[in-house]
Amino acid sequence: MTFPEYPSYENLVGTFATILLKVDDNDYQGDSRLLLTDGFRFGLLFFGWGSCSGCDALQSAQDDGERALRELRDDLANKTHWEDNAAALAAYIEGKDWSLDLGGGSVADAAFRARTLEILRDLAAGRTDAATVETAATKQIGR
Repeated sequence: MTFPEYPSYENLVGTFATILLKVDDNDYQGDSRLLLTDGFRFGLLFFGWGSCSGCDALQSAQDDGERALRELRDDLANKTHWEDNAAALAAYIEGKDWSLDLGGGSVADAAFRARTLEILRDLAAGRTDAATVETAATKQIGR
């Protein structure tokens, strides 16, 4: 697999899933929260990023070449929490104690979880489909 000259986290994630919703911190470093689908399952991916190659995995991987980018992509794929369907992921979100996660009480995390639950409930009830969600979710919240 060949990556663009200046790949983004979205490029890497796009090799294994479709991003339905993305919420980033609005700063020079922070966290990204993604709702994903691989066409069959639904998943959550959370990762941090920084402003230099010493504190950002993507910038470091770009400096180290194609192999490092593949390793980062694989790491992101392995960090994704997958459930078999939208209802199961909604149940996971509702049942998890988010206060135990780093940043679990932030405004952006709460906004992401609330919007993700709305999307998953609509998907589970058949009120929308993943293609419609992907188009509508290009407006990022929490920024």
